[in-house]
Amino acid sequence: GVGEVCNFAAYMFAPATLVTPLGALSVLISAVLAPYLLGEQLNVVGKLGCLLCVLGSILLVIHAPQEQEVTSLQDMTYKLLDPGFLVYLSAVLLLCSVLVFYFSPRVGRSNILVYISVCSLLGAFTVASVKGLAIAINT
Repeated sequence: GVGEVCNFAAYMFAPATLVTPLGALSVLISAVLAPYLLGEQLNVVGKLGCLLCVLGSILLVIHAPQEQEVTSLQDMTYKLLDPGFLVYLSAVLLLCSVLVFYFSPRVGRSNILVYISVCSLLGAFTVASVKGLAIAINT
């Protein structure tokens, strides 16, 4: 819980392209602490996954594009009303609707990828939402 509060607070002070990959390392920390706290053992595939998470986060942070930092609600509003973002938003919502209303009743019970896809698509908006909320609190 403390880690997620700190992750949320980081959005106030750093670009999302840096905070998001580093915030994903909380899963890695849980995997490393599980043997000590829960007595679970991490197998070879789990260790390889942890290594790939660390390497991926390092690569994302090193090669993150230089972007204009959003520091005010006016900047955030301008970015959210950009035609490119609105097209992206429409495409994601349309795809989620198709997944929920067409694919879920037909193959949802036998294929978990339908639900994972819906969560992943809608999860893409959490970064923008958290960034906007952090800016509002900071303001």
